[in-house]
Order: sequence, then C-alpha cells, then structure tokens
Amino acid sequence: MKKPDIIKNVSKEKQRHLLTFTVFLLISALLWLLTKLSKDYSTQGSYTINYTDVPVNQCITSDTTRVNFSFDADGFVTLAHVLTPPDERVIDISLTEVPYHKEKNSTYSFSSQYVAEKLAHQLSISPSNISMNEANILFDMEPLKSKKVAVELLSEIETQRQYGVYGSPTITPKTIIVYGPSKIIDTLTKVYTVKLKKSSVSESLNEPVELDLLNGMIKTDSTTVNVGIRIEKYTETSIEVPISLSRKTNVRVLPETVKVKCMVPLSDFNNIKPDMFEINIDETQIGKEHIVDVVVNKTPNNVKIKSIKPEQVEYLIVK
Repeated sequence: MKKPDIIKNVSKEKQRHLLTFTVFLLISALLWLLTKLSKDYSTQGSYTINYTDVPVNQCITSDTTRVNFSFDADGFVTLAHVLTPPDERVIDISLTEVPYHKEKNSTYSFSSQYVAEKLAHQLSISPSNISMNEANILFDMEPLKSKKVAVELLSEIETQRQYGVYGSPTITPKTIIVYGPSKIIDTLTKVYTVKLKKSSVSESLNEPVELDLLNGMIKTDSTTVNVGIRIEKYTETSIEVPISLSRKTNVRVLPETVKVKCMVPLSDFNNIKPDMFEINIDETQIGKEHIVDVVVNKTPNNVKIKSIKPEQVEYLIVK
C-alpha cells in the first residue's frame, strides 16, 4: 500500500473515532441534563399584576403592583420560568372574578390566594406548590368623572354608480355616558366613531361601529354604537324652476326660468316639484354687470344638482 493511501486510511479512522466520541459525549450531556431537570427546585419569582374588567366608572390609580412568591417545581418548569423575559412576567387579575373589598379611602384588597391560583395555572403546577410573600394584595381605585355626550359618525361611503346615501345616518344610541379624568371630560363635547369606510355600496348598511375612546383615556358602558345608512338608487331628471326675486318691483330677469339637471332618488321621483327649489340671483351684482349669476339657495332633501342652465342671466331694471 502506498504511503498516501495509508495516511488517508488513518485520517478516516481518526474521524470515525472523533465522531463516535462526540455522539457519546452529547448523549451523556443530554442524560445528565434530563437527570438534573427531573429534580425539584425551590425558586423565587416576581410577577406584575394587570387588572382587567375594572368597573367602567372607576380607574386603577396605584403604581404598578408586583407580587413576590416562591414555588417548588421540577427543572423543566424552573428553566422555563428563568428564560421568560421580565416584561412578559405578567398575570391578569379580573376584578369581576376576585372578591375585593374596601380597606380605606380608595384602597382595596383581595386574597393573594387568587394570584397563586393564576400563577399556578400559568406555570402549569399545583397551587399548593406556590407560597405568596403577602397574604393580601392591595391596590388603589378611584371613581371617574362622567358626562353625557353625543355620538358623531365619521364615514367615507362610496356607492356604485347611480346609487347614493339617502338622508342622514342613524346612530343608536345617539348619546352615551363617558367616564374619564376631569381634564378630559370637562372639555369633551362629543365622541366620534372610528371611520366607517365602504366602497362600491349598493345596499343599505346596518352594523356596529367602534367608538374612538381616545386610546383608552375615556371609558363607556359599550364600546360600539349601531349605525344605519340608507342607500337608494338615483336617476337623472331635469326640472324647469322659476327664478325668485326679492326686488320684483323693479327688476326683471331674462330668461325667467332655469333648467336644473339633478339626481333624484327613485323613491322620491314623483314627489319632486319645482317649488321645492329656491333659485335666486346674486343681487349684489346688479348695477355693476349687465348679467348676474344664478344662485341656488334651497334644494329638496336628498336631491343632488348636477348643473344649472343658464348659469347667468340678463336683467332689466323696470321703472
């Protein structure tokens, strides 16, 4: 056998030995780790309490509440706890689930056993394996100022061609009671909805819409209102409308009528009459120009004017 072949075979043999050693080393390390993690450990822990379901007319005013405790668990649970980032060590406590009672003024308390049960569930261990440092948990809660305000809809409704919004949207309820700090409530006159955006609409809408509660700075009994928006099909029509004059005694216009081209809801088509419009002239232009602009001062509800012809008329001063 040539010398290069002998070296090559020896190198392969060393690689096999190294691989075998590495595999056995990893298996040994894994068995050692499993043995260690199977043992029970006593560990100190600290969690932040996040209060939920706070009464709508109250707010939590105490500083961040942290609870300290110790627990007995195997190495797997202990390792999972140690690896949990501090900002994720949060426990939710619902004030509708715990029987809290008033201590004095704005201070309330409840048994720490409720926290222990929540922690046990979160850590997947028995509550009996948890020891709380405090017997009771204290927190501060104060009443908020209230006020009745109107609700206003913010919307961006785009209908299909020949369709349009009919009338004003309905909002149920129209007014709500809001709760919040005095500096906000005192200046609040209305509450808006989040913007309702719809496109290519051809049917009436009736759906709940979220309220804009200023990023949680105000609260209400309900966070939504029901909004109804009537959608109607429109058709185009033209109507001859006489021009109304306030100076009838000495001014005459030519022509005396204008043709109003408009979009009318089908449901109202037969009810639209010329006297529902009020067409005037810009009388401030009399004496300055030989023609005056036509001005629309009133249109029937839900009618959309497309054009008026003529847009300007001549006038005569009759003596």
